Amino acid sequence: MQGRLGFVDAKSLEVVRVWVREEVLGELEEWLEKELEVAEEKALEGSQYFEIYAEALRDVLSKIQEIRGEA
Repeated sequence: MQGRLGFVDAKSLEVVRVWVREEVLGELEEWLEKELEVAEEKALEGSQYFEIYAEALRDVLSKIQEIRGEA
């Protein structure tokens, strides 16, 4: 395959793809963990909305960790 910088082999593209995937998932995971912290605090105050939101965040975090384990 020829890119802007010349020819790029499939192995190099795969390495970049995996790196980008890990970076994006890592940043998303950090953001979700912060959101979960806030949601859990609000849920402890009795907010049913935040209880549901926290549960959803935990589900998404679990899926991300599952995906990262496959990489």
